[in-house]
Amino acid sequence: MAEKSPAADVEASLLAHLNSTGEVPDSRSFASSLGVSHLELEGVIKSLSAFRIVESTDIIDETWVLTDEAKGYAAKGSPEAQLVSAIPPEGATKGALKVRRNWGDAFDVGMKAAARNKWIGFEKGNKDLVLRKVENFKDELQEQLKRLENGEVIPDEVINDLKRRKLITKEFREMPTNNFVESRYGYDWKRDEAEKNLLRTHTTAVSTRMLYKLAQEKPFAPKRYYSIDRVFRNEAVDRTHLAEFHQIEGMSKLRFKPAYNPYTEPSMEIFRPEMLLPMGLPEGVNVIAWGLSLERPTMILYGIDNIRDLFGPKVDFNLIKSSTLCRLGL
Repeated sequence: MAEKSPAADVEASLLAHLNSTGEVPDSRSFASSLGVSHLELEGVIKSLSAFRIVESTDIIDETWVLTDEAKGYAAKGSPEAQLVSAIPPEGATKGALKVRRNWGDAFDVGMKAAARNKWIGFEKGNKDLVLRKVENFKDELQEQLKRLENGEVIPDEVINDLKRRKLITKEFREMPTNNFVESRYGYDWKRDEAEKNLLRTHTTAVSTRMLYKLAQEKPFAPKRYYSIDRVFRNEAVDRTHLAEFHQIEGMSKLRFKPAYNPYTEPSMEIFRPEMLLPMGLPEGVNVIAWGLSLERPTMILYGIDNIRDLFGPKVDFNLIKSSTLCRLGL
């Protein structure tokens, strides 16, 4: 018996919760209660939403993030804490303290904050001599910055103080997309990256194997290939798009309009020589990379306006039972 995947457990927990309460107000809190990452739960929600099993609404959160200056304080301590730690038991002049490290603006900031906290004092009659008034102290600023950096909730009065000191800034954090965007032509190829398993986004994985097989046949003879396979895309489902659909290669009696696709740069719907030559195909051989989905032509032939009426849980089974076999070209 096959074991259930973690995603299946998350899906079951989500559906059980929705059946009992009707909604999940905050997916982040719910992911935390399940002990899974929000990214994992988000994937399950998107999958269920694609089939209209659940409905979800994106919530945009504005997040306070540390400035570069604050990141340094979170790592090394606040300027006031660094200043006090640099003062020897006998005290030190301001000039001596300044030359001990590259303070920048942090020296004056730390001096004022340390004096306000009563961590330092000055010798009577000699305002240049800085004396340390405490042996032990708690660096609350560093703790607050670390908590904020870890995504913890910070009281409003602390937020206001950090804003006043210009140590935080408000930012909307979007999901990083660098893992899903092509590195474009000439990138540094890595075997460990190429060997990763992933759901195919087009049928090139199939046509490439067939092209290699063709290249091994001597002498070379041009051929035409036909394929129909399932492909997967990381995109939202709407009336004309599916996240899972079929791609067809080798169609006949259809006109294609070649197009430039900037999202697969450089691409003009023809395989590049640097892909074909290593397979052993002769120089000058061209391979057309034209494909078509199965679902959209079916929509056209049957007059279906919404692709979700053709594929998914909203399909009208009476339509399927009463419709004749779809034949391309008719």
